[in-house]
Amino acid sequence: MADADMKRNQLVLTFVLWSFIFSLPIGIQQSASAAEKLLPRISFEKTVCDLGDVGLGTKNSCEFRFTNTGRGLLKIGNISRTCGCTVFQLDKKEYTPNETGTIKVSYTSSKSTGSTQKSIYVPTNDKDNPKIKLTIIGRLTGGTPFEAKDSIRVINKNSLKSAN
Repeated sequence: MADADMKRNQLVLTFVLWSFIFSLPIGIQQSASAAEKLLPRISFEKTVCDLGDVGLGTKNSCEFRFTNTGRGLLKIGNISRTCGCTVFQLDKKEYTPNETGTIKVSYTSSKSTGSTQKSIYVPTNDKDNPKIKLTIIGRLTGGTPFEAKDSIRVINKNSLKSAN
């Protein structure tokens, strides 16, 4: 009888151990999916800011608003830029779920005409968006809109005087 009890105990112990071993990966997967539910997610209202016509050598600004739409703490790393003519401001580096923030960007245009495009890069702990590119575009004109209008007016006045 002792042999039968010992064999039954071994059988039960073996069953319990195998049950534990086979359930372990399921528990790990459940923990991983629970952790994924607590991940941050950054969502920008826009990633391109079109300044339109920009005067030469002028200071222009725009804002990029974002929200942490995830369930974990969003962390923003050190923002980088493609040009020293672009300066940015971010009030803090950590955002709780549903919290919003704004990256304020100031761009000083060059003194040559044509299209322009400048970028800043925002590193985050959002695993789907580890580095977001924000872009500023514009068309550099021959002066500020006010100066351009005055130049046209002077040319028109001179043209009228020479016609008389």
